[in-house]
Order: sequence, then C-alpha cells, then structure tokens
Amino acid sequence: MTQDDMQYDRSVYLEYLDIHEKAYRHKVKFVQEREQDISLLRDKDRIYIELDFMLSLFEIGDYERYVEYVDHQIETVIDRNIYIFKDKNIFNQLLQNKALSLYHLYRDEESLAISIQLKKLNKESEIPHYLIKQILKRKKRNWFIGVNGFVIFLILTTVAILFFELLVIRPFYPEFVGKTELIRNCTIGSSFLILFMNHIVLHLVATRQAHKK
Repeated sequence: MTQDDMQYDRSVYLEYLDIHEKAYRHKVKFVQEREQDISLLRDKDRIYIELDFMLSLFEIGDYERYVEYVDHQIETVIDRNIYIFKDKNIFNQLLQNKALSLYHLYRDEESLAISIQLKKLNKESEIPHYLIKQILKRKKRNWFIGVNGFVIFLILTTVAILFFELLVIRPFYPEFVGKTELIRNCTIGSSFLILFMNHIVLHLVATRQAHKK
C-alpha cells in the first residue's frame, strides 16, 4: 500500500454503500448533501456513486434532472469503457432510461429517436418496441380524441331521444314508439361500436408502424 493509498479518504464512498440498495430517495439526498466530498473521491469510487445516483433519479421519477445529467454519464461510460454496472449493460440502461424519461416529459420526438436506436442495439428487449408504440399512439391521439368526441355526441343524442320518447312519443304518439326505440338503440349501439373500433384501429396502426421503425 502506497503513502497515497493510506492518505486517501473514501469514507463518503463507504457511507454511500451502506445505504439500502432500494432506498433511492435516500441515495439522491445523500449525493446532494455530500456533493463536495464525493467530488474529491478517486475516479472509480466517484463514478460508481454518480452512475448509481443516475439510476436512483430515474427510479424516483425525477425525469428532468435525469435528462439534464445523463449525457455526461453516457460519455463517461464510453470514455472509461464501462460495460457492466450492477449486472446490467449500463450504456443501454442509461439510454433506455433517457428514452423513457423523455417520454414522460412529453418530448416524444427525442424519445422516439432514441427508442429506434435502442431497438437496433438490443433486438431482444421489448421496452424499445413498447415505447415506440406508445409514442405513436400518442401522436395519433388527436384523431383518436376527435372520434371519441363524435361518440360522445351520439350518446348525448341517444339521451335526448330517450327523453323525447318518454315525454312526447309515449304519452301522445304511441304508434311511433317502436320506430323511436329502433332509432335510439341504433344510435347507442353505433356509439359503442365506433368507440370499440377506434381503440382497435389505434392499437393496430401504432403496432404496425412500430414494427416498421
């Protein structure tokens, strides 16, 4: 052991290791409070904490800060040739979490670009394909919402017909009850059929486009 090794203070690193593996908020709080001490650690210890900090940020849903810091950590992983971290391909993990974070932040185009890249890098993972499909679904949502609006209109029309039937047709024009019921049933049936088909078409279109990416 060299003199430098004997003088090296890695107590903050050891304190970090004592934190429970899934105590993500505690880890984030620790890094924030001990940032100066962590910066004085040797590269290996400091990088371990920084990478674990990034994973903890994602786990607690702090997507904005994750996206803010992740590119620097991806560069570190590449520069230092770090392939595996906590039994995971850390490059893919950081990139995948970035895509998911961007999706949660509604930055769909950026998330889509990374998801397509991830799909090419790891064809066995289902997450990129799922994420691509979800993004495409969200992009189609304006059309989806428009159809749903029409369905709501049909349901309200059905309610209006029902009231008209109860207040006017049945008391004064009973001979038209059969036709009114037919119209009412057709309207409500059509609304539910269109709603069901809307969901099916949205799913099929998004899935088909996702396979093309």
